[in-house]
Parts: sequence; structure tokens; C-alpha cells
Amino acid sequence: MKKSSAIAGVLLVAMQALQGCASEGGADEPRGAALGGGAGAAGTAGSDGTGASNTGGSGGSDGGSAGAGGGAGSDGGSAGAGGGAGSDGGSAGAGGGAGASGVASKNWSPGHYLYADKEDDKGSFVGLDPNKAALVSNNANFAGYHFRVDWKILEPNKEQWNMAPITQAITHVNSLPTSKKVIVQLVERDNTGKICPLPADLCADEDNWYYTSDMNDAGVAKIMPKLWKPEVYNRFIGLIDELGSQFNDNGAIAYIALDEFNFPEARQRYMTENAATAAQFSSAMTVTFLAIHDALSAAFPNTVFIQMGGWNGGVSEQKVFDDIIPNLVAGGGGFGEPDAVEALRPFSATCSTRKFGSLQDSGKAYWGANYEPDGSAWGPLYRTYALAPSNDDPRPLTASFQIRTGAPIMTSSQLPSLKANSAQKVLEYVQHVAHSNFHSWSPASGGSHDLCWTVDDAIAAVNAAAQSGLTINEEVPKNITAK
Repeated sequence: MKKSSAIAGVLLVAMQALQGCASEGGADEPRGAALGGGAGAAGTAGSDGTGASNTGGSGGSDGGSAGAGGGAGSDGGSAGAGGGAGSDGGSAGAGGGAGASGVASKNWSPGHYLYADKEDDKGSFVGLDPNKAALVSNNANFAGYHFRVDWKILEPNKEQWNMAPITQAITHVNSLPTSKKVIVQLVERDNTGKICPLPADLCADEDNWYYTSDMNDAGVAKIMPKLWKPEVYNRFIGLIDELGSQFNDNGAIAYIALDEFNFPEARQRYMTENAATAAQFSSAMTVTFLAIHDALSAAFPNTVFIQMGGWNGGVSEQKVFDDIIPNLVAGGGGFGEPDAVEALRPFSATCSTRKFGSLQDSGKAYWGANYEPDGSAWGPLYRTYALAPSNDDPRPLTASFQIRTGAPIMTSSQLPSLKANSAQKVLEYVQHVAHSNFHSWSPASGGSHDLCWTVDDAIAAVNAAAQSGLTINEEVPKNITAK
């Protein structure tokens, strides 16, 4: 995993960072054993930015996780190394998290963005489409563009890198008279059902991917990678490492995004192929996403990165979310949803005025009485890690209470968002419910889909909001500092 294995965050540090009380160089408590063996002791942290002086303890003899590494130095030193692996296959301990002055310093470019994907004749995402981008290239109310690019495009074969889609996008935005940024979303799946989404060598082994029973709009099964397999997710981590070596701290990149989860389909496939329980699947996916998020934290110390979740939440995978989101936030990451939808389910062309969204949590009054509760898994996590009360005011969050952002939050309007309500109502959701730092709008304008609003409506809504001085939550999250 190259440089990525030494920066894994720890739950304790995540909570400290969000509460503004991380210690200046204090060591983390030992992490408990995952499968039996006792955890080793944590290393002690150095001072004044020197990093931890000791590594974490060894893992337990029956596969227990190793102790966490020492915390970072008080003036932003790097985290200590993780402990050694257990003797019977236990995973290595995570590195220590950052101290109070060691919060990641990142480029910070909140705002509204326009999806501007370019697709090839097979439906693969291949980079930025300048023609779509031109819709807002001279509009100062839009911070830039959001484009998706397939894994297989960036890595056609093992470690054969093709970064042209990203470098070309950066060159394009740097040439514009109005300052613009790009959001780069990594896509490891194929929604057309036509092509394997992985590098050619991984595609050659059909045990690395599968067809879903979830159909796309054309009634075709999607193709997904088996991300729970180490030979698959470690290759994805290799891509992340390479991207970080070339693009970390590039001022033209707003953030790096990972596609939304697809846990229900993956769980069914994993349990069938491995004669496994749902709990075993949750454990496998936790290992996968902890490793991927640690890789992002290591590869992009100066660039925001965000994990997208399914808009309908995935309540059945609450434990996975509980296990991975604290680590994601501790590493300077953020999360959100790909569809800011406000309408009753199922979708319809009636453009209902009722509202819901996956960041809501049923029974929580501060969402407001006008919002349809969704009860999703994202709600409690969003409340805990994305939003935090001000240190000098312990009141719970309410509509009138100033939002204090704990981690970067994104929302976007992909196709489902356009099948419900209106651009103005989606904007209200972005501003007043999700309190998004970033929102990406779809450029769709009709066609074969029965849509309730178009990109022109979205642009008009954002422009009108800008005139009133209210567009997006620009507050710097508490788990990073702005460069």
C-alpha cells in the first residue's frame, strides 16, 4: 500500500478533533483486538512536530489487531507508525491521528459545481466535457465543474497510468478568464452493463467483478467490482497512491470523490459466494473502506476527499458506516450523497412538494416539520461527525442555531434529483437541511426522461440566491484547516 498504511485515523482522535480538544502530542489508547488477541500498547507521541517516538504494539496471537500508533506532534508532526501484525494474520495497527495543531491543511473551494462529464461511445466516463462546462464558464456563482472518470480509463492495465483526463481538465480550467475548480470523481463500476469497469488484467478474471440485479434506466444489469477482495481493493489503492503523487495540493482540484456505496447488492453476492453471514460481510467491507480511506488520507494530505453514500441511506449497513465514518473524518475526509432529492417515493412527474433526503434522520426535530423523515443510516452519522454545536453553546442543533461544520459535506443532483420537485426546492435542501459545502448540478435538460426541472432552472436558482447573498455553506470544517 506504499505510503498509505501509516496514517489511519482512530475513533478517539476523530471525536477529539471534532470537539476541538485533541491533545497536543498525547498518545492514543490501545485499540482492542478484532478477532481474539489483545492489542499492543500505543506508542508515545513526540513534541513540536517530530511525530511519534514509538510504534504501536504487536497484534494478538489469534489475529487481534495491533495497537494504534502514537499521536502526532503538537505542531503538526506526522503520525506514528502502526503496530506490527498479529502472528496468525491479524492486521497491522493504525497509525496515530493528528494532534491539536496537526489538523490537515487543505485547499478549500466550497461552492456550486456543474456536472460536465464526457462519455465515449460505450458509455465510459472519460473526463471533462468543455461543451457542458461552457454553460457556466463565465458565471462567477459557480465554482467549477464535477466530472467522473472510470478506473479503467486511468489504469487501462496494471500500473499503466493514463492521467490525461485529469491533466486536460486542469489545463482547461486554468485557461478560463473566470476562476474555476474541478471535482474529480473516481468511478469503479459500469452502469451501462456493457463493459467491465476494471483494468484489463483484473477484468480477465471474472471472479473480480459481477453483474447486479439492480437495473439501469435501460433495464440492463450494472457491473460492479468485488471490492471486498484484497486483490481488487489493493489495486484501487494503488490508483489512489498514483493520483496523490501527481495531483495532491493541485489548486485546480476542489476535491476527490468516491462513488456511492452499493451495499445491498454486494452483501447478497458476498454471502452467496462465501457462505457467509451478514455480519461477516459488514466486517469485510469495513476492512475495505478503512484501507481505501486511509490511502486517500495519505495520498491527499492537502486535498479534500469525500465518500459518497447512496441517497436512500442503507440502514442495513449501519455498522459499516459506524465503523468507517469516524476514521474517514479523522483523516480529514468528508461525506455526502449523490442525489439531493425532495419528493415522496416513488419518483413521479408530479413534482411533489413533500421532501426527504438521505441526510435526514427520523424523529429529529431540528430537520424541520416540513421534511419527510427518511430514517437513513446517514442521519445519525451526519449529526455526529458533520455537524457539531459551537464550543461555547451546548444547545442541540435547531433551525435558528448557527451550524458548526465538523467535516466537508457534499450533495449533488444526479438524474433522480431531476425527477422530483424543483431546482429551487433542491437548493433549499442543500442550504437549510444538508448545509452542504459543495453541491453539483446535473446538466440534463429533458430528452427521454420525464424531468421536473432543467439545468437552466438550476442556474437561475443559484443566481437568484447569490443576489440575496446566500448560496452555500462556506465554513471551513473543524477536521481540516484551509490553506
